[in-house]
Amino acid sequence: MITDMQKLPPSNPQRWTRILALLILAHGPVGLLAESSESLEAKEAEVQAAKEVEDTRRKERRKEVESDSSTAKDAGVAVPSPVQSEVRPMGLSLVGPVMSAGSDTGSATFQTTLLLSLTEFLDTKLSQTKKVDDAAMLLDLSKLKLLTDSDVRAYFVAEGAGDKNTLGFNISGVGVEKGDSQLIFPHASSPVASYDPGLKAIRSASSPLLPGDFVDLGKMSSGTVLNFFLIADGANGGMNVHSTDRSANPDGINHVVSFAYATPGSSFLIIGFEDLVGGGDRDSNDLVFAVDIGARNIAALTGPPVLSAPCEAG
Repeated sequence: MITDMQKLPPSNPQRWTRILALLILAHGPVGLLAESSESLEAKEAEVQAAKEVEDTRRKERRKEVESDSSTAKDAGVAVPSPVQSEVRPMGLSLVGPVMSAGSDTGSATFQTTLLLSLTEFLDTKLSQTKKVDDAAMLLDLSKLKLLTDSDVRAYFVAEGAGDKNTLGFNISGVGVEKGDSQLIFPHASSPVASYDPGLKAIRSASSPLLPGDFVDLGKMSSGTVLNFFLIADGANGGMNVHSTDRSANPDGINHVVSFAYATPGSSFLIIGFEDLVGGGDRDSNDLVFAVDIGARNIAALTGPPVLSAPCEAG
């Protein structure tokens, strides 16, 4: 009521003083305060109810994800993503189609047991607002040589870039100039920054990936050296290529961080790229992906996998 009086024309304050007096007689000053308190409590209850509805929706979505993954795991057959990017940066070919998250045994396990905890870990290590000390997380190219034969798979985990980046790999050279360069994710953009099982995100031509989508790179022999590269804004015609081998980068600096994900028998190497020449904000989360190279190869590369201990430069 005081707020209403402040909005009144100053020409007739006596009338509103009498109205306020009548209200006080009818309700008493405590009654007026009680009505205001009840209104506040009602709003708080409304906000709480809305939060509970949202929490329930997220829990139901988590159950849907787990159910879908369980069904896919039983089927054991990978299903292609319904949205396949048609761009081919630098004229390179695809190693294979992008497959839907959770659509076979391995991806269902990755989706339900690893992706959420990995995302939470990355939020603390590769935050948009945090400059990464990559001196402690440098990727040593020589440590990406496989000790044993392995079926290699790359999972999309997250992206925090404004550009439409491209991910590729080369097993007989560095970058895209020599060897057999192939595309993994030609357009590595997503409608979500990272995995949240409570959100039902939808792929589109402009954002074709969801966390957990994957590409099989094929069976690779012992001794194979993996070189990954990012084409900055490649899906939009960009030409700057950043490699896991810093000597091939146009600015001569490191553009990646890498570490093993620590679970018993871990088979995943996590790699994060910085996409700007000169290092940009150096958050190394412009494109984050997981490479399944087999537990024996991870053990050989890093020793016992430790979540908080990245691969050290050799």
